[in-house]
Amino acid sequence: MALRVAMVGCGGQGPGHHAPVWWDIDYVSFVAVCDLVKEKADAVAKKYNTKAYYDLDEMLAKEKPDILDVVTQPKDHCSCTLAGLKAGAHVFCETSLATSTEEAKLMIETAEKQNRILGHTNNYRFAPHHQMLKKMISSGELGNPCYINSTGHIATFHHRTDLMRYFGGEITEVYSCPAKSGDQLLAQNVSVKFESGATGTLMGSNYISWQHPFMRIDYLGTKGRVITNDLVGGLEKYDLDKREWTVWQPTAFEERDFRITSRRSIEAFAESIEKGTEPPTTGINGLRYHQLVDAMKKSAELNKPVRPY
Repeated sequence: MALRVAMVGCGGQGPGHHAPVWWDIDYVSFVAVCDLVKEKADAVAKKYNTKAYYDLDEMLAKEKPDILDVVTQPKDHCSCTLAGLKAGAHVFCETSLATSTEEAKLMIETAEKQNRILGHTNNYRFAPHHQMLKKMISSGELGNPCYINSTGHIATFHHRTDLMRYFGGEITEVYSCPAKSGDQLLAQNVSVKFESGATGTLMGSNYISWQHPFMRIDYLGTKGRVITNDLVGGLEKYDLDKREWTVWQPTAFEERDFRITSRRSIEAFAESIEKGTEPPTTGINGLRYHQLVDAMKKSAELNKPVRPY
């Protein structure tokens, strides 16, 4: 029997990044969409030959979806997620999970109470070059971790925080040092320590141009170093004690569009629900981001390292 999927939020990521994926999965029935703006819901419903609703509770009551995809503004993520979970649906929520640590905890606790799965996008993990780096780390090809440095636009901060954990494991300490000119934030520089003993730096600024590479990960292990470039870009691998290096770029026949990351993230969650397995990204990942942000703020105020959780 096909999984019944409904989506709330028909602006932003919903129409272009989420709806076409649900429509394409062969074991999914894309039953309904919802938005407070009638014209937005009607447009998506017409394109995907599904039903339009303008009230979430009504859609949940009438359609009884197996999965609710929450693609609203972050301020509404918590309320929409709680409604879906209490209606008996598993929930797949866009980034960021919530607007605070307290909201994120409530969402996770409600999912556990309702015996439902709360999934979280974390789609940057699914970029091809990030998947390649993760496999190298997991296989031991790069040896023991030494450091992970990440630079990029401040808009990618929450995604890169997640990537730091994805590649390095849990973060045990943060030391935040924002660079300012008066009240103007020039850059954010956060030093981190990992449970493994490795260290790292997370840097971001609004002054990185959209026309330039938007982000970069530099991973060093005891056997080699890997650099990944941009959102969906290439990878450079440097083996220890070798003068040559390996460069990988997507070919003309491989998907390079950023939407591939959302597609793979959604497909992974749908497959986990269909098979009854643990999804690769859950609400815990969203909670960790909020906890780390809280720790960064506290560290900047106290001007000393802080444990995030």
